[in-house]
Amino acid sequence: MPRRVQQLVLRLEGRRQLGWWLGQRLGRRRTGQVGATCTPSSETSASFDGFSAAEVAADTSNAACAGACLVYHFQGLTTCPYGQTAQAMAPSGATACTVPGTSTPVTGAVLAQCADRTAADTVYCSCQCADSSGNAGPSDCTCPSGYDCTSLGATLGSYCIRDGTTYDPSNSCAVTCDPQASPCP
Repeated sequence: MPRRVQQLVLRLEGRRQLGWWLGQRLGRRRTGQVGATCTPSSETSASFDGFSAAEVAADTSNAACAGACLVYHFQGLTTCPYGQTAQAMAPSGATACTVPGTSTPVTGAVLAQCADRTAADTVYCSCQCADSSGNAGPSDCTCPSGYDCTSLGATLGSYCIRDGTTYDPSNSCAVTCDPQASPCP
C-alpha cells in the first residue's frame, strides 16, 4: 500500500469512516437514496415470519440502499400486507405469503401489516445522520426535506425518519390490513 494511503488510513477515525472512504474511492456506493423502496434482506428466507411493530431494524448490508434499509416499527412482511395463518392460509381475498421475487412459500404465521404503518410508510432506504448521542460525524448524512434525524436508541444511533411516521405504541396498529374491511396497498 502506498505510504500516502497508509497515512490517510491511520488518520481516519473508526471503521465506518474507513468503509465510507473506501466505498467512495472504489466506486462501490449503493444507489438507493433516502426514501427509496427496499425489501429487508431477512425477508429472503422462507422461515422468516415477519417483523413486530415494536421493533426497529437497520439492514446496513442491503444492496438496494446507499445507507440502510430501515424497518421503523413495521409489522409483518413488506410483500404480504394481509399475513397468513401458521398453515399458510391467507384471509379471503388475499394470497399466501411468498419469499419476495419467488413462488417459495413463507413457513409459519405472518401478522398482517398495521393499517396505519404499512410498508410504504415505514420500510425504506435511510442513512445514519448522527450517533447515539445525537452528534453528527463526517460520514453521517444530512436528512432530505420530509425527513427528520431521529434517535433509534443507543445501538442504532440516529436515522432519517419520514415526517409524520412517529411511532406511538398506545395509538399505533389498532387496525390491521384486511382485504375486505381495511384494504392496504
